[in-house]
Amino acid sequence: MTHRPQLLIDATPLEDQELKEKIFEETAKYSITPRTFDSRDYQRKIVVTELQNRIESLKLKVKDTQEKLKEKIDKISQNLQQDVDAKLITLEQKHTLLGKNDLYSFYKTREEELKQYQEKIGLINQFNYQDLSIFVDTYKNNSGNVVCRYGLNSSVLVDTVTSYNTALQQKGPPLNQKSGGSSKTELPKTVLHPLEIITIIKAINDVQKKAKTALIDIFVRDDIVKGDKEKIKFDVKTRLPETHTVVLYQKSSGDIILIDPSNSDFSKHLASEMSNLLVSGKLMDQTLKIPTKEIKIYTPAKDTGPGSKQYRDCIDIATKIAFGLNSLDLKEIISIENVLNKPFIEQINNNTFKPILGTVESILPQTVKDLFKPESGNVWRIRQASDDNIRIEVDNVLKNIIQFIAFVECQKSDSKQAILNNIQQILQSQIINPDMEYSKTIELLKDGLKNGCTELSPLLGSVPVSNTEEESCSG
Repeated sequence: MTHRPQLLIDATPLEDQELKEKIFEETAKYSITPRTFDSRDYQRKIVVTELQNRIESLKLKVKDTQEKLKEKIDKISQNLQQDVDAKLITLEQKHTLLGKNDLYSFYKTREEELKQYQEKIGLINQFNYQDLSIFVDTYKNNSGNVVCRYGLNSSVLVDTVTSYNTALQQKGPPLNQKSGGSSKTELPKTVLHPLEIITIIKAINDVQKKAKTALIDIFVRDDIVKGDKEKIKFDVKTRLPETHTVVLYQKSSGDIILIDPSNSDFSKHLASEMSNLLVSGKLMDQTLKIPTKEIKIYTPAKDTGPGSKQYRDCIDIATKIAFGLNSLDLKEIISIENVLNKPFIEQINNNTFKPILGTVESILPQTVKDLFKPESGNVWRIRQASDDNIRIEVDNVLKNIIQFIAFVECQKSDSKQAILNNIQQILQSQIINPDMEYSKTIELLKDGLKNGCTELSPLLGSVPVSNTEEESCSG
């Protein structure tokens, strides 16, 4: 998901409704920021002092750990040297035994990692991060649900990102480490940019003190999925650094999980020990929990934008995810993996339509299944509407239409094809004419289902038509 122009205002809060509408009208021309945007607050000149203090503290912590580690390495070697001095083993045998000693090998590997950490921490002082600031956006939906986004101010990033890329280029690609969650998962030891460090720290403080969720902006790396590059990517059109927005959610246990609105591999480096060291100042303890396998929620097949035929961007989707997480019961036990099964995720997920197609997918005509294929290019923006009621309602009516189509498909009447054609045209109309207001689209879908049930009745003798919101029918 690529960078897009940002609304550069300093209004806290935007209580004037007329002013809000003017801002929304203007930014709709070029911004994809969710319509739930409520206010923006700049936090200026906070980076330098906080970061410089943190860098010095981290250097001391790593140095202290290195010294303790060296003592352990030396002790193992000295114990074997005593055997050499006593002529119990030869010097050559000592080296062989050290090579076979798992603990010694672990300590030596760890020693090399800490050396790299020291280099990377020192590298941060080479980045140009003077006089930079972050901003905090507040989003609020129709249910009174609120989430804050800790963002990167795009208008001043070019110089600092260029200096970051130049400094890292001299050091080569990062080493990889295995994730504690899975022996197969490699976490790139990407050194975070100073602004990323600050936004993550502030977002974590937010979720620990007052909020269940927070959004953070991070930079897009050239090839972070493969984990072999650290360089921040520039958009070829805007020539600005690309950013990506992810969600932090604190569970009742106190653990903070990281949820990527697009692909979990894009942000997995935030859970590496290197990132954890920069953010929390701690080694070993993992601050942010990530999935043990790749998770995809929303993937734009082409350009993102505010248009009715364009895909939504990561800020928009991350905001909807945060709203959904905020509505969960605090006592509910949730893991990153089972987040995908939550209704608020199923409603916005465009990587799979299984919750809509359900168990009848194999019965459906191919033309219907094709409408919902992720690779079809059909955007279905209504499914990610900001209004909770719209999302729930369209999800229900689509499921009922699918059930109806499967039911008709099972009938043996020669007249069934006309009924199927009519209801499929109703579905296609939402794709062909997505500019229709969402409420009218839902009415159209409901009317189409009701008419389909009416048309089917003579073929079956009696088909009850429900007048409830779901407008379901059965034979």
